[in-house]
Amino acid sequence: MTKPVSVLINDRYEYAVEDFEILGGTVTVVTVPHEDIVVEFDIPEEIAPEEFAGAVRELNLNSRMGILLSGKMPVWGWGIVVHIVHVTTYIAILDPCLGGCVVVMVRPDEKQVKVGQVLRIPGLSLG
Repeated sequence: MTKPVSVLINDRYEYAVEDFEILGGTVTVVTVPHEDIVVEFDIPEEIAPEEFAGAVRELNLNSRMGILLSGKMPVWGWGIVVHIVHVTTYIAILDPCLGGCVVVMVRPDEKQVKVGQVLRIPGLSLG
């Protein structure tokens, strides 16, 4: 797994961007300071579920806020990722048709975000 780091700056927001190569695909992790982590996957369909789960654990995706997921991977991969990162405040998955990320899991003590809510990240476009 490689980990080159760069910083992307747009009009008003600064994001730390890390690219990882895993299992013949890539994962881009964008950290919004004091906010969410955005994770974009581009994973080939022919990977083994056990290998994928191990690679996601190695990414060590932790956030005090939420984790927003985007990209391409086998359909079962979404379930694996949600299971592994479920200790975060909330998890949302990008739906470009809705113009944002749909919240699919919320920690019980979180009051600001609700399951089914569509979140938009200003200045950031993934997917």
